[in-house]
Amino acid sequence: MKLNPCFVFLAAVSFATCAHADGSGEFTRKGKTVKFTHATAFRFEDRPNVSTRIIFSTQPIDTAKAVAAPGGLVLQNAIEQVKQSGYVALDVTDGGEVETIGYYGPDGIMGNVSENPTFTRHDAKHVTGTFRTADEDQKAGDGTGYYDLKFDIDVVAPAAGGGFSY
Repeated sequence: MKLNPCFVFLAAVSFATCAHADGSGEFTRKGKTVKFTHATAFRFEDRPNVSTRIIFSTQPIDTAKAVAAPGGLVLQNAIEQVKQSGYVALDVTDGGEVETIGYYGPDGIMGNVSENPTFTRHDAKHVTGTFRTADEDQKAGDGTGYYDLKFDIDVVAPAAGGGFSY
């Protein structure tokens, strides 16, 4: 039996849009808090490594639209969807260490933390855990800010494995 290519495409898009995505948290700096109600995770390649980027936002990311981005610019498309409202991007190695974290919003870009997430599951298909900054004084300060994030998310990745490019 030969499958219709349209059916295969629709099945792939359905998987991308029905992925389990439960994430929330907040970022606080200078006494101002941004609350995030959505989280999406993508596998990406930063040669020679493949890592996971978790994006926390105030609005959902349309993963089917991001994956269908022209030129394979999946992460750029995902960021375009949420950049107006502010978001946190948390890049984590397969070993569970933070590569980069940043809040991107009206106050600019904040980052540079020394903590790592606490995972109960971390693989190429799913991430579950929390990330919290140790120093609560960062909530009121003018420094890097305070992160308090939780996530239980299926990871959006290319069907062939590996990760998306920027």
